[in-house]
Amino acid sequence: MGKINIISNTSMFVMVVIILVVITVFMSLIHFVPLVDCLKFYAAIFFFIYLPGYSILKLCHWDNNPVSYTILSLLTGVAVTTISYPLIRKADQMWLFILLSVLSLVFFVVKNKKAYEQFTSIKNYHLDKAWWLGLIICCLVLVLLNFSHFGDLIILLNNEGYLLRNDPTSESIYHFGIINALKTTLTPDFPYLSGYNFSYHFGMHLLAEMLCRYTGINSLLMTYYFLPLLYFILLISVSAIFFYQITRNILFSILFGFTLFAEDLSFIANILEFTENSANPSVFRTLTWSIFTLNGILPGIPFLFGAIIMFDRFFRNNKWQNLLLFTLFVVVSFSIKGSIGPHIIGASIISLFIMFVMKECQHCWKIGLTLLLSSIFITIEYIIRPSPTESIQLIKIDPFNSFFLTLERLNINLDILIINQPVLWVIFFLLALLFYIVGSFGVRIVFIKYVLDFFKRRTNQPIIIFLLTFIISGFFLSEFIFIGSNISKINNGGWFAIQSIYIANFFIISLLVSIKNKKRRRVLSILVIIFSFTGTFLFLSDYRNKNKYLHISPQQINLSQFIQQNTFNKSIILEPLYYAPSLVSHLSGRSSPMTVYMVFTEQIASKHIIDERYRDIINFYDKNFIGSRKEIIKKYNIDYFITTKKLQGNFNEEALGDKIFSNNEYIIYKIK
Repeated sequence: MGKINIISNTSMFVMVVIILVVITVFMSLIHFVPLVDCLKFYAAIFFFIYLPGYSILKLCHWDNNPVSYTILSLLTGVAVTTISYPLIRKADQMWLFILLSVLSLVFFVVKNKKAYEQFTSIKNYHLDKAWWLGLIICCLVLVLLNFSHFGDLIILLNNEGYLLRNDPTSESIYHFGIINALKTTLTPDFPYLSGYNFSYHFGMHLLAEMLCRYTGINSLLMTYYFLPLLYFILLISVSAIFFYQITRNILFSILFGFTLFAEDLSFIANILEFTENSANPSVFRTLTWSIFTLNGILPGIPFLFGAIIMFDRFFRNNKWQNLLLFTLFVVVSFSIKGSIGPHIIGASIISLFIMFVMKECQHCWKIGLTLLLSSIFITIEYIIRPSPTESIQLIKIDPFNSFFLTLERLNINLDILIINQPVLWVIFFLLALLFYIVGSFGVRIVFIKYVLDFFKRRTNQPIIIFLLTFIISGFFLSEFIFIGSNISKINNGGWFAIQSIYIANFFIISLLVSIKNKKRRRVLSILVIIFSFTGTFLFLSDYRNKNKYLHISPQQINLSQFIQQNTFNKSIILEPLYYAPSLVSHLSGRSSPMTVYMVFTEQIASKHIIDERYRDIINFYDKNFIGSRKEIIKKYNIDYFITTKKLQGNFNEEALGDKIFSNNEYIIYKIK
């Protein structure tokens, strides 16, 4: 089991073509994604992503099987593009970006002359057994996408617009607005609350904007179809490559890749109705939510595994090229998800210290310098970001914050024991904490066995030390700190724990690989799959599958296109609050004084500011408002305002602005 030969370049090329055909047929026939958009996306990925990544790996003398080389070329290409594209665009020298890909194409052709001759000389192609697994993986990926990202946007025929799933578990529309905002400027204001600086990690969004720019693909389709497709492939493939590098077992490497879609043990509490919502998987940790929506963790995790691959490779062959790629992946991971890069660096430093104490660190100084360099790059990127308009973000000590939140969800109150039974309280606290840790990790809790093995000196592998350090440090760091707004309960420190739990998947699958008895291994594998994916099934089939949709009409699309083409990038446009999604912020990428649908304004501004803006906008469109609309316009520096045919006449619009756009539903006025 698992000893399947890696395929040849020729067989791999044929299978990649077959997989692309399957994906294209599925997207075109089932979801009505235009065929030409699919072809343009594949061409852009090859030209702008794969070729630069391939060239860099060749220059770094990367030696691996065709599967790993192809996937890591994509990952490296995404990393290079994430760094180079904004720099070139900032310099307003876009020809350099094209030149980079052209030179990569020339390099690719030169390096593959012999392979091409070999390919054309073969008359009969065959598909190796491993690539039938590849086809199965492709189908499973499409199923997962169908019940998440793809299902969030329905393309209507006959130019009737789109249906957007109205679901609190999906925040893709939030990132869609950011992608639109980046079309005209690299430093947009916060589009959902005008006048506020936007200090954010734009790596994922700039990649999407670049692909839209050079392919002409609709940014809605890029957000809900093409970008998730790319990141799902990277998520599964890069993690599987890492596992294969350690174990040399293909089948379990594939299983490991899919465990990133596994849940914790929340489903048990839900089935037993310990919580109010039996389908809500978030009793302990919300793991799959962040994968099944366009959150930064989705594109960030492949770079986490990419960095781990290079960390392990360095300790195997001591090549500086691995450290170069390690630095690249760490820096890019920070530009995509702010918690990943620092977590990698912190865990690496602790691991190096442990190896130094164990006298197992012959080349620690090299990776130490690499970590210093990575830290400098991350610090520079953080410093050059715009400063927050309001200083409402804070970092504070908050012991056992997620643990107590879990007890609250389960309606468990330990406080009643504090006064009368302090000893009993301590016992219950420890038992509840153990229950919480096991519930959060699920079957991944077996990583503790490897912790014990470490203390028993049964292992001294640098990669194992790093993984254990990463897991323990991230989980407990998130339990003791709060990172977020002083008016929001959202703890961004929780991402450290989620990253840790993803990595903990390694040890449960490693345990399965180590079992020699085939029958026992099969039984335990089935049990692991059941306990890992039952929660995922419940999440996708129920909680994530609400059939409530918002209609994005052709009139709204028409209006958003006009705004993008006829207003300057820093325009502030007022609209009624009840639009979901926002005509201005989401669909057009311009700033509005306030947007209320699927935004995180509480992370940006104080509550009294948000409340004040809400009242002002409601008053502006209220026909009974007796105050001054001109004062509201002046207060928020409004350049345009939108009204509707139904609202027209509620006040004297012509006295405030000149009509510059009108269709069957909407009117835009430019402030005089």
